[in-house]
Amino acid sequence: MDETMPTDQEFHDGWSFLYFISRDAEDGMFVGIAEIQKQGKLHCKLVSVRRETTNQFAIDHLREQCRAWTADWAARAHRGDTDTIPRE
Repeated sequence: MDETMPTDQEFHDGWSFLYFISRDAEDGMFVGIAEIQKQGKLHCKLVSVRRETTNQFAIDHLREQCRAWTADWAARAHRGDTDTIPRE
């Protein structure tokens, strides 16, 4: 999977969701990674491995996970910059 160029990206309530999707040709499983960023800072990476029919269905599933994560994040108290994760 090429993590340098996202397959797709979108913006939602001040967050950026970057989707990286690949498909295993042998078993048809989609492997997807979503990066959740705010103001260019990475807050979370979500991974999904599912049997889907298209890239769009895989992205739709990751989108639901991203929106649930950001809603949960917004409901928590935060202090400083402890809520970001360093880039590898």
